[in-house]
Amino acid sequence: MLKNTLAPIAAEFPGETEETVGLHAGVLVPDYLNAHYWWAYIHPRAVKLFERQWLVNLILWGNYARLRDAVLAEMGESLPGTTLQVGCVYGDLTNCLSERATTGGGSIDIVDVLPIQLRNLRNKLQAGAPARLLAMDAMDLKLPDASYDRVLVFFLLHEQPPQWRERTLSEVFRVVKPGERGSGFVFQDKITQGRIPRDYIPAVEKGIREALTTGVVAGYPVLDITVALVDGSYHPVDSSEQAFQIAGSMAIKDALRKGGPYLLEPIMKVTVTMPEEHLGDVMGDLSSRRGHILGMEGKGTSQSVQANVPLAEMFGYATVLRSMTSGRATYSMEFDHYEELPPNLADTVGRKGGR
Repeated sequence: MLKNTLAPIAAEFPGETEETVGLHAGVLVPDYLNAHYWWAYIHPRAVKLFERQWLVNLILWGNYARLRDAVLAEMGESLPGTTLQVGCVYGDLTNCLSERATTGGGSIDIVDVLPIQLRNLRNKLQAGAPARLLAMDAMDLKLPDASYDRVLVFFLLHEQPPQWRERTLSEVFRVVKPGERGSGFVFQDKITQGRIPRDYIPAVEKGIREALTTGVVAGYPVLDITVALVDGSYHPVDSSEQAFQIAGSMAIKDALRKGGPYLLEPIMKVTVTMPEEHLGDVMGDLSSRRGHILGMEGKGTSQSVQANVPLAEMFGYATVLRSMTSGRATYSMEFDHYEELPPNLADTVGRKGGR
């Protein structure tokens, strides 16, 4: 259930335009906030109370400072490009991120569904900070796909009910840019303060690597992924390398399922040389194989066509080409790159592989 408890809110930020603040009128506040967290985020006195960072840290048994420091260590000393923070945060975290965005020549957007939280953050931000405040729901980000270099979700997922959490994660993974093709698997050890004994960290990496060999879609391996180990716990008696290996495998599989993985297919660079009178037939056939024509080149009375074609569509091509051109055409083929498999074909592969 959603309650429409917000009126148009551009007036909440005197002196700011809708363009610079990115406000959207009529944003709906999720019912769980009104029902369970009004005392922490919605009531005006709560905002003043919990901006005392020492108090928040005390309530969380010192974990606020630890988690904030872990986030800042993970993000790095400078933040080039675009950063998205989902949900306002009490304390100095956003100011620290804004300073690092300034250092890196980047920018940071902060989204929240509550105007009182956005106004509070606006008052805290330093003058000239490279930041935009966006009034929108984390479960329905009105932002383009793959538009941010990094996304931070701090504490919000812990407070959301499961169905809201799943939708938020889906939106976060949608707007963050994917890793570069060919980057492979990168494991980052971000553990601090001995949260996990050093002897167990290789076991976590081993579990992740093994899980990536079969992935979560039709048993295919996962490519080009960076995994950061940022927190954990252990038991002095019951913990073991095998337990941490299993935990690493389970954690990455759960993250992959929530991250919307997709299948990649190999794309081949195909060059076909044929008499000019067969040019139309050859190009039509390549297009029917989901091919993308790259160009043509004349060679006397012959024509040469280059195209990118999925490998799956090239089986039996030699026989078809020979029949189509009466044996007067030749072709060559080499691997070029990977591309996402169309959803209708991916579903078929997934069913065959027991997705």
